[in-house]
Amino acid sequence: MLQRYVAALKSHPYTTNSASGFVVCACGDALTQAYEGVDDRRRTAKLAAWGAGWTGPAGVVWYGVLNSLSGGIGKKLAVNQLIFAPVNNALFYFYNEALAPAAAEPLLDRYSRRMANEFLPTMATSVVCWVPTQAFNLSMVPLHFRPLFLNTAFIFWTAYLSFRGHRKYDET
Repeated sequence: MLQRYVAALKSHPYTTNSASGFVVCACGDALTQAYEGVDDRRRTAKLAAWGAGWTGPAGVVWYGVLNSLSGGIGKKLAVNQLIFAPVNNALFYFYNEALAPAAAEPLLDRYSRRMANEFLPTMATSVVCWVPTQAFNLSMVPLHFRPLFLNTAFIFWTAYLSFRGHRKYDET
């Protein structure tokens, strides 16, 4: 089965990574909901769609960019944390707020509050989580197994984003 997955990654990278992103993000949200004691299938579908529509395809493009960079792993880690991480996290919070159940508060107000409360802690956690994960991935994992390794790590990152993205704030 692993050989078929690797072959699919090579022959159909966008389709395979979209399907992987769907599963990974659904699993990450399911972990968060289990922790929270919630059962919201609409929320899981929303996160799965995020994985299929953004994380999977964006990963193909982004890791192609990273692999093409000259220089060592440190440069790739810095570029990843300075460019991709903030864009990905900000887009996630916007997507999450845009697809939230109807609210009286306008989308941009909700998004601004979410970013004010969650963005900096998310970025700090991103550095702690992804720098060692990516350092290991880029230095130790064979190229064709990197998507599988990252997808496994991304389950937990999606769980974290889901938790941060669904926190409620006191409106008073």
